[in-house]
Amino acid sequence: MRATWQAASTIERATFLFLIVASYPLAIITYNHLGEDAYISFRYARNFAEGHGLVFNIGHREEGYSNLLWVIILAAGKFIGISFEVFSRLASLIFISMGMCAAWWGGRRLLAEDAPAWLRLWPAAGLLLHPLLRYHSDRGLETVAIAVCVGISALVLAGGGGLWIAGSFGAMVALLRPEGIGFALCLVPVAMATASGDWRARVMQGLRYAALPLGAFATQMIFRKLYYDAWLPNTVVAKRHGDPGAWRDLATWVLSSGGLPIVAALGALRGIILERFRALSIGVLCIFIASIAFQLFAGKLINEGWRYISPAFVATIFGTWIFVGIIANRLHFNAAAKLLGGLTIVLTAVLFSQKPEPGKDRWFEGNRDALRSRMHVRFLEFVRRPELGFYWSWYFGKECFINAEAGRWARANLPPKATIAGDQLGQLGYFGGEEQQFLDLLGLMDKRIARFGATPEEIIARNPEYFVLFCFADDVFWPRDLRGKPMVASVRDLMAHPEIQARWHPAVVLESRETLTHANFTVWERGPAEDPTRVEPIGLTTAEFERRWRVLERE
Repeated sequence: MRATWQAASTIERATFLFLIVASYPLAIITYNHLGEDAYISFRYARNFAEGHGLVFNIGHREEGYSNLLWVIILAAGKFIGISFEVFSRLASLIFISMGMCAAWWGGRRLLAEDAPAWLRLWPAAGLLLHPLLRYHSDRGLETVAIAVCVGISALVLAGGGGLWIAGSFGAMVALLRPEGIGFALCLVPVAMATASGDWRARVMQGLRYAALPLGAFATQMIFRKLYYDAWLPNTVVAKRHGDPGAWRDLATWVLSSGGLPIVAALGALRGIILERFRALSIGVLCIFIASIAFQLFAGKLINEGWRYISPAFVATIFGTWIFVGIIANRLHFNAAAKLLGGLTIVLTAVLFSQKPEPGKDRWFEGNRDALRSRMHVRFLEFVRRPELGFYWSWYFGKECFINAEAGRWARANLPPKATIAGDQLGQLGYFGGEEQQFLDLLGLMDKRIARFGATPEEIIARNPEYFVLFCFADDVFWPRDLRGKPMVASVRDLMAHPEIQARWHPAVVLESRETLTHANFTVWERGPAEDPTRVEPIGLTTAEFERRWRVLERE
């Protein structure tokens, strides 16, 4: 990296430093809110840091997380006095900065010295400005970390930066998520492509790279079996069923990205025949193949901005860079390819200019909670009215979503060691009592429920004191016959069972004071009903919530 820094011009160095520094204020300006699932990792990290072990419920070993390394990173943040909410986002930004450094280094290694500086900076700028990477840097999960580590491994291998460095990042990928080992090993062909000699030398090079990821994966599997008595996290078991809708998810991602993944794949296919781009092109194609294969295997799991195929975001950036690099250097690309690139840029600009429309699930928008236009909408909003104090307090403020408010209510109003069954245990569990025991009706924190489901017999045997369930609040957004019932279909069926209804009754409805969520939490209590169900308003008003969480429309 030092040689890269010294070889660059003053303007190029200054531009690169600006890109690195810009990542942090951009995060504050475009911040949305932390994801529900992040708080599962937060509770595990808190218990781990406080000496209770890697557990959700103190005294009960269940692997309800699926991101071991990320939980350990979060726990380290507690020791230096930074809250999980802030440290999780800061860690994602640090990973993005690391990726930008590797991307700039790779740009200088793979391009000729006479290549324009803007072309060498392209992949670093892409990592800074990719809307989905920016979105997930605010969600508090390992999504950005795994995507960037896969990209760094590919760049280091392609640029000849050392097998042990690439292997170390591959090992991090293997520890960040269960499928990470697949993404790490998909880069073995890149390592083989950079070896000189016969096929034996190439195979040995691939094995040397794979040694660290495989070692990390094997160590994690042994730890998991010894500590949790299971080979796989409960999350994998609970979500193991595929769904044919995966093809639609993939198509939606391509369309919502303005077709850039197609351009990236075309650039990589063409780059294979060019020596300078060959290894990285193979890496881009391998990452795309691994992403598609995992998505088809897992099914419809992309419920937040396609987070499970996040390595493909980085592959898109690198592949598009190869495409543009070939055009910029006038290397074997015809006018049709240039026209395709131009049309893609126009299409992307049009798609990114769309404003979100609540309640609409359009192909070009993708997931309603992860509109790729969110980053630029918030940035333009800041330009129109740059209230730095507001954005700063918003970024560092407490979580205001109804799930968090329900957790605070449970902590304050239910017994300190109560057993609570729930279906949204991220923020509910994190903000609930530290000694309260939570029974996850979706199986993430329970082996038996993960495997067999929350059957009435199983729940009656567990006999929780309370249910705190995420429910439909009105019939504005939802069908009339679902009002007041749990949103999760399996939980809805469970609570309709005669034996469950005979043993538990609704006691309290935790109703949000804002009118935008269209959901509430209903508290069911064990025993016969003695009083009518009461309603308790919680959380912010509509105006406060709108200002702190959603895109603001200002005249």
